[in-house]
Amino acid sequence: MKKTITVAEFMNDALYNKDTGYYANHEPIGRGGDFITAPEMSQVFGETVAIWCIDTWHKLQYESNINIVELGPGNGTMMQDVLRVVDKLATKPANAFLLEKSLKLRQRQQQKLGGRPIWLDELEQLPAQPTLFLANEFFDALPVDQYIYDDTGWKLRLVCIEEEQYKFVPGPKVSFDFLPEKAKLGDIFEHSEMQEEFANKISQHLEENGGAALIIDYGYSDGYGDTLQAMRNNRYIDVLTNPGQADITTHVNFSWLKELFSSKGLSTSDIIDQGRFLQQFGIDQRTQLLCKNATKLQIASLLSAAARLTAPQHMGQLFKVLIVWS
Repeated sequence: MKKTITVAEFMNDALYNKDTGYYANHEPIGRGGDFITAPEMSQVFGETVAIWCIDTWHKLQYESNINIVELGPGNGTMMQDVLRVVDKLATKPANAFLLEKSLKLRQRQQQKLGGRPIWLDELEQLPAQPTLFLANEFFDALPVDQYIYDDTGWKLRLVCIEEEQYKFVPGPKVSFDFLPEKAKLGDIFEHSEMQEEFANKISQHLEENGGAALIIDYGYSDGYGDTLQAMRNNRYIDVLTNPGQADITTHVNFSWLKELFSSKGLSTSDIIDQGRFLQQFGIDQRTQLLCKNATKLQIASLLSAAARLTAPQHMGQLFKVLIVWS
């Protein structure tokens, strides 16, 4: 039977279907998984994020406990590193919340963090209090719609499914304000209603209760294009091959996110590279401190991980950072 679905519907089913979706059946993160996130490379990533949390809470002059919620916390490694530093250095205790729908990942997080965090199914479950949102590699996994430009204008891009074979096909002509007025044949533009939905929920909470959000992801601040990609065993594979068996993501449009948060009356930082952000909050100093009491093998590992996280030719420039506050 032949049917067509949007790219967003394809991503949503491939990643989040309760029975056949990728996150329901795979161990995605880590050296034995399909990809490695920054917190898994080195403890200094989460520790540097913790310094941002402490510094931001102090600048916002909140007298209450530090309330931290991580969106899509993976194995729980970053929150573990963040809480260790906040517990040691902050003048106020930390309350931890994790937004996670995958039961498999929740079990992994519970093994690492015990019963301390409060797990959330929806952001609306957050208490009405100032909050720091941490979103590291969260927005990239939210489904996007794609639009393709031909000689008649912009068309919705669809995925055609016939006898378990998948291929991209052009759909109906569309006209939306977010689509570029000038384009050339074959151009592809991506837009995510789910990314917008989460940004709106974060904005509403910050407006009503105060706090800040730290968004780190691979993405871009200029231009547009087809960034849909799939990864299996730390290698890129064809997106339409065996959906549900690979991690599917897109690069995040940081300029659009920044404009969206600003339109809600929130303050936003400049969009900066991950390397610059980590260095501003002390990753080099923390790495050197750890090296003082480390073996030669550990020193080599620490320096290699710090370089991967900050160097322009690695994650330092590919990953962008946006900070939002009330």
